[in-house]
Amino acid sequence: MLAVWLLIGAGNPLSGIILVEDVVVEEHAGGDEPLPATTAPVTTASQPAEVVKQPVEVRAPVAVVITSPVAAKPAAENPPEKVVAAPEPAPESEPAPTTAIRSFRDDLEGGSKGPVMVELPAAEYLMGSPGNSLNFDESPRHNVTLPGFSISKREVTFTEYDKFARATGRRLPYDESWGRGERPVVNVSWNDAQAYADWLSKKTGRKYRLPTEAEWEFAARAGDSEKIWWDSKVAVKPANCFNCGSQWDGKRTAPTGSFRANDFGLYDMAGNAQEWTEDCYQKSYTGVPDDGSAWMMPGCTQRVVRGGGYTSPLDTLRHARRGQYNQDARLDNLGFRVVRSN
Repeated sequence: MLAVWLLIGAGNPLSGIILVEDVVVEEHAGGDEPLPATTAPVTTASQPAEVVKQPVEVRAPVAVVITSPVAAKPAAENPPEKVVAAPEPAPESEPAPTTAIRSFRDDLEGGSKGPVMVELPAAEYLMGSPGNSLNFDESPRHNVTLPGFSISKREVTFTEYDKFARATGRRLPYDESWGRGERPVVNVSWNDAQAYADWLSKKTGRKYRLPTEAEWEFAARAGDSEKIWWDSKVAVKPANCFNCGSQWDGKRTAPTGSFRANDFGLYDMAGNAQEWTEDCYQKSYTGVPDDGSAWMMPGCTQRVVRGGGYTSPLDTLRHARRGQYNQDARLDNLGFRVVRSN
């Protein structure tokens, strides 16, 4: 306190200041209320508390005089809020896709088996190409209602056809020196294919025939409305055509089932061998039956073929693509598959 007295007595310019226990208080020069005291800054090693936003309550200002240094107390920590995610809206229900029912083989008279068949349910679908297509024989696009039917899982093979040919004394079709066995039978006419289906009917007691155009396209699409059932961006296509990327491209047919099946479990619905259908060829779908039955005309000789072959360009393997040949034609890229009425 001696230092204070000396300063006051010496007329020091700081004479207006009084030291009280390390706290500096400035005397108010006038008025009735003292100014609030100012403390020296306090350094703390503690981390700042997490800021928690709380409702602000407005109060009247209060003057505070601090007489001793006080360490600031951290704000009380509140437990973190439990975040509850809002429930996501339930996805809109979509109609269930059409699926195959089962696979089976009918017994043939004599103890052997017929082709493996895939049973498909009754269904409805859009057949043909949209109105902006330049392939005029694939329009108008139209709705088809199909009863259930079964279609062979693979193209009819040389093994299966040769059994029929030997049993009936028919000429064995030429295999182009590629080998017979499980390759699709080729060099067979529409009439040859019909004769095989009739033979199956007799040997099984069931009704076998060639597929109608509407049945064939439905089976090829397997519920897909796109131009082709696989992803068009994949480099190597799951088919044998002129430029699909397989080892057989443009050279010869591949053994049936060499590529993955479509969503109905059917093999080679695009490429490998073109396939005969039951229908007579017409230049458009104007007047076509809407129940999936074959479109027949008295005296017609031009029959519809579907699916493309090992010599077909990739862009001709579309589901809706149609071709035609005289029913007596026998070609090395033309075979067939069969249908059984359920």
